Amino acid sequence: MADRIRYYVVKRGHAFWAPGKFGASYGLPKSQPLGVDGPEARAAAVIWNGRLDEAREAARLPAKRVRMHPPGSLGHFYEAFRGKTAWKLMAARTREDYERAWPEIDRRFGAVLVTRISADDSERFHAEIHPAHNEASAYSWNEAHRILKIWRALLSALVSYEIRATAPIGRVSNPAPKGRDGLWTHDDVMTLAWAAVLMDHKGMAAAIRLAWGAMLAPVDVWTLPRSGWRTGASGTQLATQREKTGKRVLHAVGADTLAVVDAYLDAMPAMLPETKLIRRYNGAPYRSKDTFGDDFRLVRAAAFPGDARQFLDLRRSALTEARLGGATKDDIGLAAANSVDRSAKLEETYLLGASERVLDARAIGRAKMAGVNG
Repeated sequence: MADRIRYYVVKRGHAFWAPGKFGASYGLPKSQPLGVDGPEARAAAVIWNGRLDEAREAARLPAKRVRMHPPGSLGHFYEAFRGKTAWKLMAARTREDYERAWPEIDRRFGAVLVTRISADDSERFHAEIHPAHNEASAYSWNEAHRILKIWRALLSALVSYEIRATAPIGRVSNPAPKGRDGLWTHDDVMTLAWAAVLMDHKGMAAAIRLAWGAMLAPVDVWTLPRSGWRTGASGTQLATQREKTGKRVLHAVGADTLAVVDAYLDAMPAMLPETKLIRRYNGAPYRSKDTFGDDFRLVRAAAFPGDARQFLDLRRSALTEARLGGATKDDIGLAAANSVDRSAKLEETYLLGASERVLDARAIGRAKMAGVNG
């Protein structure tokens, strides 16, 4: 599966940043020439994505949305749907999936009356954009799956709100992305972090070391507040909160991660407890997973040209170290912040203890992984 920078398109060796109507709706170009395909063009695309993210952030209030849709159209329904209780109760990441998928749906079906959308229309849409059905698709497997997942959800919502009797989804499938299998070794991670430092992406360097050292998912890293890095009775700890459950989880932090993050904090201006710990090269906090992913891809391209492994592979690689080192499934589950059925009073102690045992096991597993990849 291709892992690419958003809206980065190459035609006959020349690169373009091409968000289309989505970019134009925020006052940016539909297509911006970037020159010859290469590192400089990709870096320019990241900058344009940052501008788009800033424009999106500034235009989040419903009153600032640009396009108007005719009554009875899918776009009109979508606007109404955004004001319903179901939308307000969605997780922020789910709403973001809708917002990222909607421009592509809008372009094709936004002005179409919901009563005129047929199963044939839906099947053609699936066959057009999903790489599983169309090798010439302009979308990655992940992008197509997200768009079609939201498309199918909106059609089903028409039934839920009694606007249509059945959802015209059709019979063409929307295959999910294949499971990730990329693994980073400890030496790879050190190379990544050092490349980030050399590129003046000190926040990304700290993010890489945090994800690796504490086995964190990407969202837990770029959304981590300054108050999450703290000193407790057992020394320096990392405190995260599960997005879906609101559960607080403590992670033991090794001496190497401690040194890197403390050095990063020493080089940064003082932060308020509620502000985000990880900052971009320009000092601004990350506002979306897309911008965070774009910055990581630039670092990865410098350290490992042509590599497709992702930031999210850091967590699974760290867990692989722990398994190879003999950590128990119970300890790994606790340290990875899976659900815990214990009293609130005891839970914090168990979690931190498990996290410390997993750190010890990883040291053993690291040597084994190095031997396999050596």
